[in-house]
Amino acid sequence: DPRDLYTLFQKLDPSPEHLATPGGWETVRIVRYGNWFQEFCLTAPKTCKLLKSRPELTNCQFMNVNYAKLNPGAELKPHYGNGPRLSAHLPVLAPEPQAAGMNIGGQDVTWTEGKAILFDDTYPHYVRHWGQHPRTS
Repeated sequence: DPRDLYTLFQKLDPSPEHLATPGGWETVRIVRYGNWFQEFCLTAPKTCKLLKSRPELTNCQFMNVNYAKLNPGAELKPHYGNGPRLSAHLPVLAPEPQAAGMNIGGQDVTWTEGKAILFDDTYPHYVRHWGQHPRTS
């Protein structure tokens, strides 16, 4: 169950990245700057195999892929990337599709399982979760 793996991965990952206060938005690295988190790939080999098959990912030395969990009540203040970068969110678990969302450059979007959101990270964006269950992507 992916919901039970966060604690293990967070203990094993030497390079955590936080976009919000602890407990709101949790991330586990899959690959960062070409360095694959092997423990994740051992647990989710199909995910890593798929990611490694994509040349737009493997040929980019600055590429990052994370598995993220947004907890109920979480809010990320408005922020933006510092360079030309696309960001993609692919919801894996979104038990309450209308209870968590983002605002990207003034446009509201919500997460639906299996439907990717692709956006220019240099636009200001923020995240809110007003539901009862965690969302992962």
